[in-house]
Amino acid sequence: AVLALDVNLQRLKGLKFNSLHAPIMEYGKNAETKKAFEKMGEIAREIRLEHITFHPNHVRDFSVLKRLETRACIENLADGERRKGWQFPKEIKAFLEKNPGFGFCFDVNHGMANGVDPKEFLGTLGEKISCVHLNATERAGAAEHNFVFSSSRGVQEKIEPVFALEKPLIIEVDITPKDLPLIKEEIAYVRKKMG
Repeated sequence: AVLALDVNLQRLKGLKFNSLHAPIMEYGKNAETKKAFEKMGEIAREIRLEHITFHPNHVRDFSVLKRLETRACIENLADGERRKGWQFPKEIKAFLEKNPGFGFCFDVNHGMANGVDPKEFLGTLGEKISCVHLNATERAGAAEHNFVFSSSRGVQEKIEPVFALEKPLIIEVDITPKDLPLIKEEIAYVRKKMG
């Protein structure tokens, strides 16, 4: 979304960790990719950007990601026909072992939507995790991107080991403007869990 907006990035300069989620589009050797990378480069030069996260099912040629000025991360995906090969810890690990220059963004909700306990991702990919998209879903098969603080106790317990990771946590939830005050509650919940 940042790529399409004229955003004041000054507010982000004070954060300890900045990450960009690449827009959903097809990445390859084409003019659209070049234009998107130019904008991502502008953002990276404006703020301290640690990495850019991509949905790997939209990357047609991974070699183009090596042209970025910032490290590229792939993200595990929720279920779906076009997302096969990017859903489970062993699939992600195999890609990262063949492509050691890439980072990995663990999306908690996507893993849970596939019926995978977060502990399985942590056990298989712990050291390879660059950051975490923190969010929740109540049921397998549903990539809901809900707040963790308002999720059921059972879901919170499954997510609990993520707080011990010592990796940047990015609150990635679906909200409307009226939900903005809930971000403060989620931040308070996360801070409490991290000690």
